[in-house]
Amino acid sequence: IAMVFQNYALYPHMTVYDNMAFGLRLRKVHKGEIDKKVKEAAKNIIVQTAALYSYTDVKLCVLYNEDEGADFDWVRWLPHTFVSDNKLRLVACTQQTRANVLNYLIGDLNSRMTELLNSSGAPVQYSNHYVVVITSDKIFEGNQLATLMASNLMLGATFILAYGTMAGIPNECRTLIECSEEYTGCYRL
Repeated sequence: IAMVFQNYALYPHMTVYDNMAFGLRLRKVHKGEIDKKVKEAAKNIIVQTAALYSYTDVKLCVLYNEDEGADFDWVRWLPHTFVSDNKLRLVACTQQTRANVLNYLIGDLNSRMTELLNSSGAPVQYSNHYVVVITSDKIFEGNQLATLMASNLMLGATFILAYGTMAGIPNECRTLIECSEEYTGCYRL
């Protein structure tokens, strides 16, 4: 399942941020307050995941741009972001750190895919589930993560794609999340 902070019935020419902020702009809410509310919605999903699930069961992976550091740097202190040997945090904002995290994540998901394909249809139990938050479609460029996500295999990973317009959302997306003052909920596709 891939999740996105966007309602497909809203405005596909707008970015995710603009769609989330649209209702607030109509009510003439101050820009600073709009920024705060939109960023809070993204943070709440991360906080709720960390609060509801053990760090041994769920691993948070957050890939964002350097200019979003003030919004996401705090995530690196959650125990959910450490890999089992504590040598790598699954939080990255620079090109080099994203490459390191992506290499680890892609390697683990490839191992899971191999295990699943060799299981002869028997259910496969993974030691943890990944929740991957991605704030830019550029992060997908030139790596195998998009292909793994598109495989539709149960690899024990959920992708939250909080970026771009509807045109940038992969066809494999199965759930859309709308977060607004009027409605908060999921659309299953």
